Amino acid sequence: MKKVEDLFKARASSPLETAMLYDGRVGFTIPEYQRQYDWSKDNIMRLYFDTLNGFRRLSCEQLRLGTASRSLLAAKIFLRFAGIMYGHGLISRLNEFYTVHHNLFTGAFEMTLAKEAYEQNYQQFRSLNQIMWQIPVLAMTLTGGLWFGVSKIEDRPLLAVMLLLTAVVGNITLAIILRRFRFVMSRYLIWLKNASEEDFVDAREPDDSMNRWDRFFTKEERVRQMFSFLLCWGALASAILLFAEAHAWYKDRTDMSRTQGIDFYEQHAAALADGYEAVSFENAYPFLVTEFAGGPLVVLDVGAGTGRDAAWIAARGHDVYAVEPSAAMRTIAGSLHKDERITWIDAQLPDLRAPALQPGAFDIILANAVWMHVPPEERQPSMRRMYELTRGGGRAYISLRLGPQDERRGMFAVSADEFIAAAENAGFTVVHRGDFADLLGRAEVSWKMFELQKPN
Repeated sequence: MKKVEDLFKARASSPLETAMLYDGRVGFTIPEYQRQYDWSKDNIMRLYFDTLNGFRRLSCEQLRLGTASRSLLAAKIFLRFAGIMYGHGLISRLNEFYTVHHNLFTGAFEMTLAKEAYEQNYQQFRSLNQIMWQIPVLAMTLTGGLWFGVSKIEDRPLLAVMLLLTAVVGNITLAIILRRFRFVMSRYLIWLKNASEEDFVDAREPDDSMNRWDRFFTKEERVRQMFSFLLCWGALASAILLFAEAHAWYKDRTDMSRTQGIDFYEQHAAALADGYEAVSFENAYPFLVTEFAGGPLVVLDVGAGTGRDAAWIAARGHDVYAVEPSAAMRTIAGSLHKDERITWIDAQLPDLRAPALQPGAFDIILANAVWMHVPPEERQPSMRRMYELTRGGGRAYISLRLGPQDERRGMFAVSADEFIAAAENAGFTVVHRGDFADLLGRAEVSWKMFELQKPN
């Protein structure tokens, strides 16, 4: 006859391997890794009574369902050990007791878990819905505040541009966030509907009995679409204001640079006149001396300054139209060079608008030390205007100042390649006439002279 101790000392091939007791009852062997413990009858009895006490506590106390389920599972294992000692009848009754309690607690646990999940998802949906309704308010507050700030800013155009750019980016970002919010909310709605379809209020699609307008405004996600439209409208309006502000800022900068150059010549006309008049025409344009040795020509001198070049050309029997935007320079020129062949005009590139400045009217155009004062965005229009004023077969002579630019005088950087490209785009044939040192002795400044030929 086998004893219980013999059963527990038996080698098991797996934790669930069964063995037959001496009276035909079925028990469980102990895995090999657990055989170090003392599986005597007293210890098994202690496990049995601990299990019964556990059942009593489960019946009398309110415990967390997760803990109860684990206790029941442990009780089931312990009762199997007890069945080895007290027979199949006792284990059957205890198993029946376990099954009732297990089903009770498992069902209650599953019901409570489903209820808690439903409540949690419902609260999440409510939170998302509340936040979604706050997004348009946040957008209007943000946009209105930024617009108000822009309206109060004076003489700080860059800050105004950045505020409007923030309004554009902010509205677009909120529109994207709103779409994401609505997508997540739709997933919660689907889950809530599947969890309790009988109690779910489905308002995704309008009723067939509604008229066209009601169906339009009650369609699914219509609120999100209207909010998105509002945000996009705020972004679009901010973008329009942004471009208007940036254009005005850029135009003001260009006008300021041009005006700054004229203001400099206005303030320093007398001092500059001495330096200009000290250089003769022959030294400034040695290659042009022979150009004016022939018959009378009609010459346009752009940026005539003190009239040094205009006077030299007029003295050789040519008609000169001297364009100078500085009133102080024109006054000095009128006092230094009085010649009826010189017509003084108040104009500047790129327009060069005056009654005497007619298309194709000039045989030669001079623009000495002028090109660096023309803003980069106005150089191509200036080149086209000079091409228009030059007669067929005529020429334009333009010098480029290379070296550091004096911002006080409204100068911009000059590139020979950019100049040649602009001239060729206008229709001129470009001829490089040479490189020259600065006649006023400035070591850091040099000059390039180009001849632009207009075909017949």
